[in-house]
Amino acid sequence: MIARVALIMLLAAGPALAQDPGADFGTLLGQADGLARTGQIEASEAAYEQAIAAATSDEERAQALWLLANGRRGRGDDAGAIEALARVLELEGGGAWLAPCMAQLATLASRHGRPDLARAASERMVEALGPTSAQAAPAMLALARADSDAGDLDAAIARLETMLAAAEHSPVHVQARELLVDCLLLHAQRERALATARAAADDSHRARLLMRIAIMADDAGDLDAADAVARELLAEMPDHPQAIELVHAIAVERGTVAELLADLRARAAGDDPEPALRMLARIATLEHDAPAALDAWERLLALHPEDPDAHRAVGGLALDAGDVERAETAFRRALELAPESQPAAESLAEVLVRRGRTDQAVTTLRRAVSYEPADLTTVRSLGYLLARYSLNHEAVAAYREGRAATGDEDALAWEMARAQIALLDYPAATRELLAALEQEDVSTRMVAYELERLVSDEIAGPEVLAVIAEQPTADLSDAQRVALGRAWLAAGDMGRALELLGETEFAAQEVAEIARESELRGEPALAAGLYVFALERGLPAPEAARAAMSLAKLEADRGHWQEALEALDIALIDDDPQALLLRVELLLEHAHRPEEAGLALLQLEALAGDDPAWAGPVRWGRAQWLFAMGRLDEAEEAFTDLLVSGDAPAPGGFEAPPPLPPGFEQPVFPPEMLAPPGMVPPPVYVFTGGEETLAALRLAEIALRRGDLEVAQQRLRTLAARWPDSDEANDALEWLSFVRENLDGEGRAEGDYLRALMLLDRGAFDEAQMLLQEVAGTRGEPLADDALMLLARARHDAGDAARAVETWLRVADRFGDGLLAPQALLHAARVLRDELDDPAGAADALGRILEDHADSAAAEQARDELELLRGVSS
Repeated sequence: MIARVALIMLLAAGPALAQDPGADFGTLLGQADGLARTGQIEASEAAYEQAIAAATSDEERAQALWLLANGRRGRGDDAGAIEALARVLELEGGGAWLAPCMAQLATLASRHGRPDLARAASERMVEALGPTSAQAAPAMLALARADSDAGDLDAAIARLETMLAAAEHSPVHVQARELLVDCLLLHAQRERALATARAAADDSHRARLLMRIAIMADDAGDLDAADAVARELLAEMPDHPQAIELVHAIAVERGTVAELLADLRARAAGDDPEPALRMLARIATLEHDAPAALDAWERLLALHPEDPDAHRAVGGLALDAGDVERAETAFRRALELAPESQPAAESLAEVLVRRGRTDQAVTTLRRAVSYEPADLTTVRSLGYLLARYSLNHEAVAAYREGRAATGDEDALAWEMARAQIALLDYPAATRELLAALEQEDVSTRMVAYELERLVSDEIAGPEVLAVIAEQPTADLSDAQRVALGRAWLAAGDMGRALELLGETEFAAQEVAEIARESELRGEPALAAGLYVFALERGLPAPEAARAAMSLAKLEADRGHWQEALEALDIALIDDDPQALLLRVELLLEHAHRPEEAGLALLQLEALAGDDPAWAGPVRWGRAQWLFAMGRLDEAEEAFTDLLVSGDAPAPGGFEAPPPLPPGFEQPVFPPEMLAPPGMVPPPVYVFTGGEETLAALRLAEIALRRGDLEVAQQRLRTLAARWPDSDEANDALEWLSFVRENLDGEGRAEGDYLRALMLLDRGAFDEAQMLLQEVAGTRGEPLADDALMLLARARHDAGDAARAVETWLRVADRFGDGLLAPQALLHAARVLRDELDDPAGAADALGRILEDHADSAAAEQARDELELLRGVSS
């Protein structure tokens, strides 16, 4: 009412677009409103401030602040609205405007995480209106909730009891009574809680509260109290299902079910049998005792022969027992007593269908829905029920009757399509689905999904595609293009799909949405292709960033790191920690560009700040960067710190971290960490999962790169023994084998090989390749085959896939009897297949593994991949 009066006053004042410093309060409010309407926000705000200064009372000031806050809220500036409303708290009065200001301030402050301000607003409202005022009830409830959350149950109870003492009741008072019951139960005052529950005026509300008290008593193990409250509720509502179930559950727990049933049977034979019979029927159902349940319901039926629900219950139990004749009699009687009862009609129809009398079933269902062919709502309802009982021919006939009666040839197209699918008439169903795309009351997305499902079906797919292929594309609507495009995607024809999708108004957004769905379905290749298309067509900036980030993750997971980096260049990664972290990983692990990774890491550190959620990933990224840069001492310290990090010790003094396994050096702790008794050192991030094993592997590799072979082997053995099931354990065993077979700490070739490893980490491919070529060319050098393998990897990482394949094949040619030959051929085959599009060359390499290395571990993989390759080719 107040807001309406203010609005009338403002309209009367008119939109004065020029401020008058000497104007009175009402004129200034009119000027402020007019300026706001024309988008002159700063001038409007200034006018409001002038109005506040010109106000002659706190009521006028509160009014101006209320209107100022609402204007800000209309512009989405909730923070500004809160600031304006908070100024009302500084006023001594506020008149009729105080309550709406405080109510809105409490709501906004609570929503935006400012509980102290919300509480102050509620307290001011209660103070102004009184604790028993109906208008102050929401504020009183909010204060009681805050007291309860803070653990001050006495204060919460006092507020709630004051509220409920008022004569007027509303939904807020209902919530208050529920909260009061909860607080009293938490305060161990069950009797007061029961009295509060019993005082509820509404029967269903009272039952709900009593049930809550009974359940909490049961949870607390007080079975006597729980049973007593549940029985009190049953005295009021004999067929309350939850109360019956609780009484039965308590009897089961006590082992007194037999006594409970005996008591109920005795009461059922007495003067007031109905409550006991209802309990017996419910308990028999809980215990799956159909004969006992049927007996109880038949006795209830004898008491109330005109009760349609009792007849229907008897019919349902008879049907479950297989007595369809008894069930039909019961359902017919229920329908006679309640002709409008659709559940009774449906139950009778089910019996008639079971007995093969479908014509009678259809007649029964038509009567149940008040079937009228010209009323498509009743036609739809009938069709739904017919479909439930697999009467799909009859459903199709009903839909056709509806179309004839209304003259709409495409009416109920979606429903008709579902019936045709059930009849396995896929061409007719497809035509109906295409018609449904043009109907406003049908979800086009739902129709599109159905077409996708049908196309993907081995039997339906060819028939559906045949109908779709016949559709002329010139006059298709956007909805039809999207649906048909999705169908062609499901059929694997991306070219045809994108041609259709590309002609829609919002092609990029639609394709990006389909890409997301494909990603969720576990189709990464399809999703990646669709994201590329969407980005090329031009997505709005925020959507483009999301799509590019998704594409980058997909490509990274597929091993396409160059494509992943290209996608990150499109994404707006400067304010996205996840994107920056992925960029760091790709640049370090795959692109071998640590200088660029360092810049991305600095961005990530600045963006993450002191956020504990990102502290671990940032530390991990920096350790990896130090390793890639060849700063081995710093990297060793970083990885050691990560490996031994644990929870902060308990108060009472510094506790040394657990000892490292043999082979790992204990870090040197700075003096400031050796705190005097009573001080606690700062907590350290704890890694979980596979991160600790990778840290351990990195420490071993650091020792290896230094040439400290004894320490490296000790660390590798410890890693393999401590985490035997990890991937890094396999890497450790391979390194141990490599060291035993090739390294003895002497010779120039060893130093060149280890130096090449560090050069590759830094992306210095040319220098690394020169060293590796020299090692590989040294006659009789044990490291020659390993150097060739590393050279092939270096060429591949540098983007020269063809030379990498050539080098792997050289390994197989020169060292055909060595252990590395089958692995080299496997690498070559995969690159030939996936990157060079040379399936014949890949097949030849895989064939060499099976022919020359049939007993190797790579042979089984080669056999599987060769079969797959032949299947794709055929």
